[in-house]
Amino acid sequence: MAFKEGQPASDEVKEAAQSQLVGQLLTKKFKSGKTGYYAQGKIQLGADRFQSQVQLVKIEKKED
Repeated sequence: MAFKEGQPASDEVKEAAQSQLVGQLLTKKFKSGKTGYYAQGKIQLGADRFQSQVQLVKIEKKED
């Protein structure tokens, strides 16, 4: 697998993340008080394994 820093992930990487990690998303209330989702785990790409993390934090309007 060719790796160049700063380049978009290949379709193979996106599909692996989608099928092996995103399905594991759990709700979370972060220390900041914001809410969202997170998942972490290992992703298999051919013979290579990668540790991966996904974090989605809800963007809320700032109060004046």
